[in-house]
Amino acid sequence: VKDPRASVLLNRTFDGLPPCLFIVADLDILRDGNLEYQKLLEKAGVQTKLVLMKNVIHLFFTLPGIFPQTCAEATDAIRDFMASI
Repeated sequence: VKDPRASVLLNRTFDGLPPCLFIVADLDILRDGNLEYQKLLEKAGVQTKLVLMKNVIHLFFTLPGIFPQTCAEATDAIRDFMASI
């Protein structure tokens, strides 16, 4: 697939994108793609913030009963990021 609508990593330009927060679970199968996209945006001059959440899976944020501390940390990261832009 070479259509940027199918994968944001295929975009040729990132002009006009707003600041982006990446909250990435380190046990997520999609982790590497998220890290790559964050680096591409950063290289293109888009303001980014990366928060790598340790020892959690892709859907950790939907499981606050299982990952209460990590969900709280993610919520704090969102609040701090929103306050910074």
